[in-house]
Amino acid sequence: LQKAGHASLVETQNGEWYLAHLCGRPVDGKHCTLGRETSIQKCAWKNDGWLYLEQGGNHPAQFVPAPRGIEPQPFQETAWNGLFDTDRLDINFQSLRRPITGEWLSLTDRPGYLRLYGQEPTVSLFKQSLIARRVQAFDIEVETAFEFNPVSFQQMAGLVAYYDTQNHFYLRVSHDEKLGRTLNIIATDAGESSEILSSDVSIPDEGAIRMKLRFNGPSLRFFQAVGSDEWTPVGPELNGTILSDDYHNLGFTGAYVGLCAQDLTGMRCPADFSCFHYRETI
Repeated sequence: LQKAGHASLVETQNGEWYLAHLCGRPVDGKHCTLGRETSIQKCAWKNDGWLYLEQGGNHPAQFVPAPRGIEPQPFQETAWNGLFDTDRLDINFQSLRRPITGEWLSLTDRPGYLRLYGQEPTVSLFKQSLIARRVQAFDIEVETAFEFNPVSFQQMAGLVAYYDTQNHFYLRVSHDEKLGRTLNIIATDAGESSEILSSDVSIPDEGAIRMKLRFNGPSLRFFQAVGSDEWTPVGPELNGTILSDDYHNLGFTGAYVGLCAQDLTGMRCPADFSCFHYRETI
């Protein structure tokens, strides 16, 4: 455990003492892609009147004995089937520095879909059409399906793995004058943006678009299945540690995964998402 601190003391009903504290778990020995997490340590008061960690030293233990004689009180997760056939967003979704309003997001304009109206790019500090949820495990899969018909290279939509405006990966659909609808991955690393693929991948001009991303520890990989049931990798394995608290600028939020849409023409071209499935694979 790294960065342990900000502790709060508690005495149990049976006279045992514990510290609840913040920490980070590095995925590769250094980078904490899950952001701040909460841990607990068992403590003891010694004869000198000071509080000590039960195991000694000043480093947190990864495994700690549970309190005696106290019944478990498990947290009840709110179930969501991952479909947007609802009138409210799942509680895990967050927006980026702006309230969620009908100006840019709607669950009613097309019933059964989450509609995002394209606005500013993923590096913008202002009007982004982006919702995302926190990554809560080292190994996850995220899958979405959506309909999107861009008519300009300035219109994009897709699946994003996001830390902040300066560090993210974005599998996006856009439009090319010769190829029609295309895929590419935008990588923004320490504020510098580039496209991962040397040329766009052409996809059918009509029909739903399916995308998936897979986090396995420090690595991240995108997949697509457009006009097929088979998942096909898009691009190489990517360095997921750029989406961590300890890369570029020290932070504490951890990585997020989500959906977004952009339209630099000002036409607010919409993208209609039918689902967002988040699964922890280990």
